[in-house]
Amino acid sequence: MESPADDADRRVYAICAFRNDSDPQEVNRVTVYRTFRDNTENISTLGQHTLDNNSLYVNGYHETTPLPTTLPTVTTTQPPSVEGKTIEFNVTFVITNLELTEDLQNSSSSLYNSVSNNISYQLTALYNKSNINARFSDCKVVSFSPADDANTRVYAICTFRNDSDPQEVNRVTVYRTFRDNTENISTLGQHTLDNNSLYVNGYHETTPLPTTLPTVTTTQPPSVEGKPIEFNVTFVITNLELTEDLQNSSSSLYNSVSNNISYQLTALYNKSNINARFSDCKVVSFSPADDANTRVYAICTFRNDSDPQQVNRVTVYRTFRDNTENISTLGQYMLDNNSLYVNDYHELIFSSTISPIMSTTPNPETKTLDFNVTFIITNLAPTTTLQDSTTALYKSAANIIAFQLDSLFNNSNINTTFSSCRVISLSLANIDDIGVYAICTFRNNSAAQEVNKVTVYHEFRDNTDSISTLGSYLLDNNSLYVNAVSPVVSTTPNLQTEPFDFNVTFIITNLILTETLQSPNSALYKSAANIITHQMNNLFSNSKINRTFSSCRVRSFSLANIEDTSVDAVCTFRNDSNPQKVNKVTVYHTFRDNTKSISTLGAYLLDSNSLYVNGYHEFVPSSTMSPIMSTIPNLQTEPFDFNVTFVITNLALTATLQSPSSALYKSAANIIAYQMNNLFTNSKINRTFSSCRVRSFSLANIEDTSVDAVCTFRNDSNPQEVNKVTVYHTFRDNTKSISTLGAYLLDSNSLYVNDYHESVPSSTVLPIVSTTPNLQPFDFNVTFIVTNLALTATLQSSSSALYKSAANIIAFQMNNLFSNSKINRTFLSCKVRSFSLANIEDTSVDAVCIFGNKSDPQKVNKVTVYRTFRDNTKSISTLGAYSLDANSLYINDYHESVPSSISPTASTTPDMQTKPFDFNVTFIVINLALTATLQSSSSALYKSAANIITYQMTKLFTNSKINRTFLSCEVHSFSLANIEDTSVDAVCSFRNDSNPQQVNKVTVYHTFRDNTKDISTLGAYSLDHTSLYVNDYHESVPSSTVSPTMSATPNLQTKPFDFNVTFIITNLALTANLQSSTSALYNSAANIIAYQLNNLFTNSKINRTFSSCRVRSFSRANIKDTSVDIVCSFRNDSDPLEVNKVTIYHTFRDKTKGISTLGAYSLDHTSLYVNDYHESIPSSTISPTVSTTPNLQTKSFDFNVTFIITNLVLTANLQSSTSPLYKSAASIIAYQLNNLFTNSKIDRTFSSCRVRSFSLANIEDTSVDAVCSFRNDSNPLEVNKVTVYHTLRDNTKSISTLGAYSLDHTSLYVNDYHESVPSSTEKPVVIVTQSPNKGTRSIDFNVTFTISNLTFIPDLQNLNSSPYKATSSHVINSLRSLYRNSEINKEFLHCKLASFRPGNEGNTTVEAICSFKNNPNVNEVDRVTVYNEFRDNTEKITALGIYALIEDSLYVDGYQELKPTVTPTITLPAIREGDLPFELNFTIINRNFTEALNDTNSPEYQSITANITRMLSGLFKKSSLKKSYRTSKVIGLRRGSVKCTCLSYFNPDDANELVTAEKVRKEFATGTNATNLLGNVYQLKPNSLTVEAKAPISDSKVEIPYWGIILIVLGILLILFLFILGALLIALCLKKKHQGFYNMMQNPAGFYFPHQKFY
Repeated sequence: MESPADDADRRVYAICAFRNDSDPQEVNRVTVYRTFRDNTENISTLGQHTLDNNSLYVNGYHETTPLPTTLPTVTTTQPPSVEGKTIEFNVTFVITNLELTEDLQNSSSSLYNSVSNNISYQLTALYNKSNINARFSDCKVVSFSPADDANTRVYAICTFRNDSDPQEVNRVTVYRTFRDNTENISTLGQHTLDNNSLYVNGYHETTPLPTTLPTVTTTQPPSVEGKPIEFNVTFVITNLELTEDLQNSSSSLYNSVSNNISYQLTALYNKSNINARFSDCKVVSFSPADDANTRVYAICTFRNDSDPQQVNRVTVYRTFRDNTENISTLGQYMLDNNSLYVNDYHELIFSSTISPIMSTTPNPETKTLDFNVTFIITNLAPTTTLQDSTTALYKSAANIIAFQLDSLFNNSNINTTFSSCRVISLSLANIDDIGVYAICTFRNNSAAQEVNKVTVYHEFRDNTDSISTLGSYLLDNNSLYVNAVSPVVSTTPNLQTEPFDFNVTFIITNLILTETLQSPNSALYKSAANIITHQMNNLFSNSKINRTFSSCRVRSFSLANIEDTSVDAVCTFRNDSNPQKVNKVTVYHTFRDNTKSISTLGAYLLDSNSLYVNGYHEFVPSSTMSPIMSTIPNLQTEPFDFNVTFVITNLALTATLQSPSSALYKSAANIIAYQMNNLFTNSKINRTFSSCRVRSFSLANIEDTSVDAVCTFRNDSNPQEVNKVTVYHTFRDNTKSISTLGAYLLDSNSLYVNDYHESVPSSTVLPIVSTTPNLQPFDFNVTFIVTNLALTATLQSSSSALYKSAANIIAFQMNNLFSNSKINRTFLSCKVRSFSLANIEDTSVDAVCIFGNKSDPQKVNKVTVYRTFRDNTKSISTLGAYSLDANSLYINDYHESVPSSISPTASTTPDMQTKPFDFNVTFIVINLALTATLQSSSSALYKSAANIITYQMTKLFTNSKINRTFLSCEVHSFSLANIEDTSVDAVCSFRNDSNPQQVNKVTVYHTFRDNTKDISTLGAYSLDHTSLYVNDYHESVPSSTVSPTMSATPNLQTKPFDFNVTFIITNLALTANLQSSTSALYNSAANIIAYQLNNLFTNSKINRTFSSCRVRSFSRANIKDTSVDIVCSFRNDSDPLEVNKVTIYHTFRDKTKGISTLGAYSLDHTSLYVNDYHESIPSSTISPTVSTTPNLQTKSFDFNVTFIITNLVLTANLQSSTSPLYKSAASIIAYQLNNLFTNSKIDRTFSSCRVRSFSLANIEDTSVDAVCSFRNDSNPLEVNKVTVYHTLRDNTKSISTLGAYSLDHTSLYVNDYHESVPSSTEKPVVIVTQSPNKGTRSIDFNVTFTISNLTFIPDLQNLNSSPYKATSSHVINSLRSLYRNSEINKEFLHCKLASFRPGNEGNTTVEAICSFKNNPNVNEVDRVTVYNEFRDNTEKITALGIYALIEDSLYVDGYQELKPTVTPTITLPAIREGDLPFELNFTIINRNFTEALNDTNSPEYQSITANITRMLSGLFKKSSLKKSYRTSKVIGLRRGSVKCTCLSYFNPDDANELVTAEKVRKEFATGTNATNLLGNVYQLKPNSLTVEAKAPISDSKVEIPYWGIILIVLGILLILFLFILGALLIALCLKKKHQGFYNMMQNPAGFYFPHQKFY
């Protein structure tokens, strides 16, 4: 296989097979790689082919050129060991068997979570089992991104504890541990890795070690007995044109051709010498080859018991060669004899081997040899005119080149048999060269040794100075190709399996080509194609060559001359045709003789000189043209046939109805033919009418059936009486305006008669959405309709919570259904892909159910899946909580009709249908200005206006005479009418038991008219009384009935005034109960709000005629808020100057504190609408003055301006509104537009312009969608879409330039207004401003700065003025000098000036674009480095050459380095026991890490940590966690821009619900605009946020200060001292107490104590 590579090279994909008894130590991807390298001179040449020496890969194995020095092990870059921190290693690698999808890049998707968890688990297991597991913590996947060749790059972070030995754990050991545990970086679990893709903290080993190969490689197939041997066989067919159908494996053409070629290959090898082990051949794909040929890729299989000496790629190659006449023919196919490859084996065919006898040419005396000669001219500029073969320029150049080629070969060594050369086409080559495709012819008596593609090539080369000059033309010396294979016819042209096809092209002069006629899906195309096909079939069926004629078909219509239409058709004859009788000449003559010398085909007039059959053409002399021939087209011998096509809406198309042999087909065809015969027999043109017949039924819209019929009139019909217009009108007038044909209901906009059609306004038909199933594994498309699930915009948005919830529920139910079924063995999963509208109120579900590819097709197919679903959903009635439409299930388009009592024959009472009647009601509101917001169905203004109009219409019909079966009305859309009015498209539904005599489009029209004062007012809206249409029914209003005084008193009506008031409550959560009008919650909230509003208006200045307010509904607004829809009524005697939508708006605003509170409810102050009136809230508190006239809107006029820029290449970044490139380009274009209108004649009320989006236009251009606003006091005669268009045109040099941008002068539209550019104006030459750099686009940065010593003058915006040229030259030279002398000079390409514009105080602001290489081999350049280099080379943004700069004016793609701010020290609340800490990690990208941030005492560190702490506190105090939030602190900063680690503390006791890491992460993301901006100062890396919960704070972890410890010790000592002192005192007291006792033993001997008492 071949695929594109860089620089227009060819990448070759080949498979080399070895027998399964190969020694894995001897034959593996390394040895195969090195064998190829050593035998191709270090991967430089392979035969005659030159190789890219860095392009070889064997099973993903690749050796890059080793560096001269070994990369050192760098440990100095490791972050210092800081207590409490971990060491992180960035591990990146590429997975080759994991396809990157959008879901895989979405971190919130289930696929991302599943794959990332799996890879994280594999990495964690890898390091846990390694030698460095002692300090290992964990690994986690951070993101997935694209890698080369559709692979996926994984970015992960592996963490080790900081007590790791730096000699043991560093990026080298982490790298080698990964390598040694993934079989040399080849597999990780089930994932296959690119072994050259691993990087750890930037460390990478390019030279593979000799011991890296595992014993058994993962790509080596196991030795399995019975596995066949496959050979890849590729070759080129030169007479098979490659088309899109041929490349589509599901098309009938692909199946037919592939089966034919597979049959030829199988027959070839079955009859060969190696047929004993041969199994079969099959075609895998078709792809383009040189010179519009087709390359076939096939696989031929042999059984594995084949003798390898007998069956190998050489024997397979030579067997093919010997059985295809030296690789020249395969059946009816002509082969390129140098194109055969078998498992990459190829034998070159040299000129010496060319046989002089051309055996493939059946008539040597009548054939010539044609050589395709292609080359490139480099000094001939390509223009559209030069590529148009009908122009004089093309003919002149082609004649000159043909003359030079004739002269060249006439003077060459092969001139004896040379005939002539002719130029076939001129086309674009490279960027601005011309590719020439010519054919040089030699007579058939040429000796093959003398004339072949090699000799023709050499003669051209030798006679053009080595392919450098041809006459006055310079040639690209590498562009010459000569293909010597002649497209001759096989010797047995009739012995083929496919019929003969003849390409018949001709021009119709009375059929105008339109876009609809060119669309194969349009009714006009089908009608015209059917008519022409019918005429051609009739022509050849009645001709002399009708015996083998099959059929004709039209392939396409295209433009011919100026107003004519060219028809491309194919006529087929069976393969038993006699080539002497049926060939392109006889087919040509037959067509000519049966179309009156190519003048008429049925009703069509032909250009008599336009017929070609397989390229054969006979010129018609002018003298033979009869000018009278076309004046009597009706005088023919055959009757007139009129092709009549129309759509039936109550006849369902089935496979049976499409089969002409079925009873259903015959029954329906007979009924319709009978009705049409009856219709025309009773009409005014019945005199020559013969009959009508149905030819076919086909699908129309989604559920309708298109009928193709032919009605015949005799050839004596008067053409003034019977023609396609009269037939159309007769059909229309006899089918109730194309509505009914007998029992059938018709689509009123579907009738075509000989492609004549009269447009009827109708509602938009939903497009048919088709899906293509994937067959590996088995995918079954399951679609059904849920009848109790209402479709909303939210349900259709795949990112909404409602969508995810419903999809998950349905997927769960379906998974459960099939898991418990009989086909559960290979069932994998089901998933919902989308929701769409079905019927009117139902929802169609599109799901996919997947079964493993080992499923038994006899057991698991679309029929069994259908019946399993049917049997497990109660005959397709319920799926869990959902009710299903029993007739809506389709599995891969398989469907079983549900029997019912209704006969398939159309009922005679067409109104008794199962669906309600829908009436399309359209009218124009003249006092409602159309804006972009009003057209957006998701906007509050749209919802408000739609609700008001729906309410008024519902009320109108509910109170009418046809209210019995009335259901509801709903607004579908708003669109522009006239210049300033708004057209409303609504649908009103009535039950299906409506009496068609009572409820039809006429009665609905009259009811609307009679209840809107003759279509003048609908509630507060004024209507255009001539604008009402009901199902296209309309009654003209006489001018005399219009009352000029009707609108003077619009308020004097008999019914009260109703004002629709809508607003948003921010502290009322929307629940299902709140949306249910029968719930207690709904009634409670509605009563409270109604009470508050009644109280509000009762106490206001407009209370005199106020009646009441009532709540109609609650709905979702934003994410968590609730929108309230209310109606407030005033009596009909209200003064319109006192009570109108403006006064009610102001009353509400003034009574709710500027729309902030209503009772206990908090309001969104920007959400109030009263009858769609709304005032924007200015940033200041000053209320704008509002006019007393209610119809004068406060919004500005918006004009949609779209145009195409031809020198701005559209990229993914340019389409992303958040990218710097988008912002830069949008700012430049908006500036240019603002400047344009500011200096124009309509500048008085001009406000501003802004760019809304960029999109693709043509192939390489960019379409810009902008909005320009003017104040609402603009004079509509002065400012309208025409004047805005002319102003743009006149100030952009006739729509050619806008500043530095080149415009497509035919692309300007202002509110859809467009003026065609005369054809004589040539398209400007497109200047490509971005040249590719080695196949890769450069990186562009928008650099903006202000020069203080350059005064701005208007000439600086004039590209042709001398000041502009001189100044721009100086500025660009200074910028080039700056970056060429910078650190990024190797990556720098160039700078160019975008514009000058005025700055502050008369200074000049410069907008420049600087481009850098986008090369993976050089360092990456981003906006920060570009900014820093500018800063460092301009003395800190003060001087650029001779210019003085304003220091704070530099921006690079919107980036500006912010100045550090010193914030006072913040006193933080103390951390308490039980607080929950959460560790937050995020990266600040608009700060660079400096050494000062390593010092916690530095002012820089203290400033940034104080700022972050303050901003985190402000963020969480405004979040839903504000009650539980306590404090935050920064615990570390590290490199990587600035990576910040913080701790935030929450009190769980104060929380209403559990505080989790996920809730903290969500609140942080919400408060930083999806992790983008912290405190409007720090720009964050979007995917850098991680939140981890830590253990709660406890006493054991509370640190006691040293002075506290001293006090505790002193306290203890004091207690001990007091204790001892107390003990001593107690002892002394006890001792004294005992000394007074009588105790003889205590006295010394000799003492005498008398017993006498002494008193």
